[in-house]
Amino acid sequence: MSRFDFLGAVSIDKICALDERETLIDGFLLEKSINIVWGKSGLGKTWLCFAIAKYLSNLGVDSVYIDADNGIDLIKDRGYDEIIKELQGRITYINADFMDDSKTQMQKTLELIEEGAANGYEKALFILDSLSFFLGDGIYDEIKIYKLITFCKKIRRAGGTVIIIAHATKGGTNLRGSSSLINSVDEVWEVGAQPSKAGELNFVLSPYKQRLDVKESAFNIELKGCKLNHAVPENIKIDEKEAALIEQIKSALLSGELNQNKIYKALEKSKGDRGVQAVLDRFCGVYWDKFAGSGKNINYKLL
Repeated sequence: MSRFDFLGAVSIDKICALDERETLIDGFLLEKSINIVWGKSGLGKTWLCFAIAKYLSNLGVDSVYIDADNGIDLIKDRGYDEIIKELQGRITYINADFMDDSKTQMQKTLELIEEGAANGYEKALFILDSLSFFLGDGIYDEIKIYKLITFCKKIRRAGGTVIIIAHATKGGTNLRGSSSLINSVDEVWEVGAQPSKAGELNFVLSPYKQRLDVKESAFNIELKGCKLNHAVPENIKIDEKEAALIEQIKSALLSGELNQNKIYKALEKSKGDRGVQAVLDRFCGVYWDKFAGSGKNINYKLL
């Protein structure tokens, strides 16, 4: 007993239990965490989050996807509807387009989620798409940010995990929002899209805070089936030297198909140059295709 029991202080055991987190996706996502995933528009952040939800469904995690960013037409055009149907029973999908008064009805949805926290949200993922809707013109409004983070913390205390999708500033180099928003969540991930083959997406996600047991992570997504595959960041990132070679090869192939020897010549490289050949092999199916030519030659042409 303490003379200050009337203050209703939470026990130290309960406080420590909140920090006991299981890993959901190695190096990237932990349970009972609040995460912001941000990047330029059109990168494929929605694909990424649907793929995460599907991946976690195989681990017994249910998802609630609250979508105020993608219209109904877009959902069907991009094939998200097929993912939602496949995950029926494991994902609850709420779209603002079906609401007459989206602001009011979405607020009611958030209130219902808060009420449900009393029953616990273990093995539950909540995706909010996107931050600009839930904060509106208050992306830098401290009161609105406080209310949203308070909502997210209630989910976290109930055992749930939160991913908030956010957009970059017009320049594309920074997250739209105040520093207090960044400071209030567990991790902030910058999403970088990398070159990928048709029907696939490659991402490298860089953590900003590194408060949790996380690290730079990479994923490949097969769009057909929305399959999330782990990747090694170094294997899908492009360095400056590779980027320069890609542009040189693409420029050489503008005149038509060429065999590898003619590509070496166009780039003023010696035959069999390992750097050029590595780029030709790695980005075959991304920027160009290859096929058998005359003799033992391999020909390349732009896609």
